This record gives sequence, C-alpha cells and structure tokens, in this order.
Amino acid sequence: MQQTPLLHRNRSSVTIQPSLRQYWCENIGFIFIFFFAIGISSYLFFLESPYALYSSIFECIILLSLAYKYFSLKSFVWTITDEVIYQRHGLTYVTTDQLELYRIIDYQEVQSPLQQVFRIKNIILVSTDKTTPHLLIKGVPVHTPLMSIIRDRVEMCKSNKRIYEVTNP
Repeated sequence: MQQTPLLHRNRSSVTIQPSLRQYWCENIGFIFIFFFAIGISSYLFFLESPYALYSSIFECIILLSLAYKYFSLKSFVWTITDEVIYQRHGLTYVTTDQLELYRIIDYQEVQSPLQQVFRIKNIILVSTDKTTPHLLIKGVPVHTPLMSIIRDRVEMCKSNKRIYEVTNP
C-alpha cells in the first residue's frame, strides 16, 4: 500500500490524521465570508469610513476562528493497532479515547456532496462500547483503503479472542 502524508503504517499500527481538504469542507462558508470581509474592509478604508476599523476587527475574529478550527482539526489523530483504535484530540485539553476492535459491529463510509468534490470521506464505526458507541474518523482520502484495514483487523481480533457474531434468521 502506498503511504500518504496522512496515513503512516508500520508493522503493528496505522496512524491517520484528517486531510486538509476536510478543513475546506467544514469551513468553506467562513472562508468566503472572510474574503468578502476583506473586500468590504478595503472599500471602507478607501472611503475613509469610520466603520473601517470595525470591519478589520470582524476580519480578525473570523481569522482567529478559522485558525482555531484548523488546529482543532489537525489535533485529531487515530492510531489503529492490532487490538485497539485510539482517538486523540484536543488543543489545550487533550483527550484519548480507545475502542477495542472486537467491540466493533458495523462500518459505514459517508460522503457529503462537498466531500465528494474534495474526494474525501468519513468512516463511522459502530460498536458495543458504552463510552464510544460511534467513532467518527473524518477527512480520509477516498483512495485510502482504511475501511478494509480496519475490517481485517477486527476480524483477526475477533477470531483471536474467539468472539463470534450470532444473528437471528
């Protein structure tokens, strides 16, 4: 498998971070508002309007919000080992969640229309875990076979622990 800058793989674990394209998908409206505010601010400065200062403050607030959202998204790291998936996230208050692979019962790939344009997807893992019934792995490039990697590891972990799924006919 070809390694991407977002997917790091060694013999026992796979580490993935959200793609920068996920940031664009989540914040495209704010980004357009920011550039629109720059245009309005430039126009107000050109007119020497007393409101030019307020529009500059508005731009700074939007810029700080976009920066926070960027660093917040980049703080997400998922590490998939042979038995556990770790999700680490947070800027000042860092949280690490773990999900035992044998507890995963279903998988789902989701793509919004904007994610289809940017060629990324979200993977939702449904589990029987009380604290993490759904684990969202967001911003995965479409060509990354993460779903099959997780599925293989889940099946291997279930067979090693001799856990079998029982279904009703």
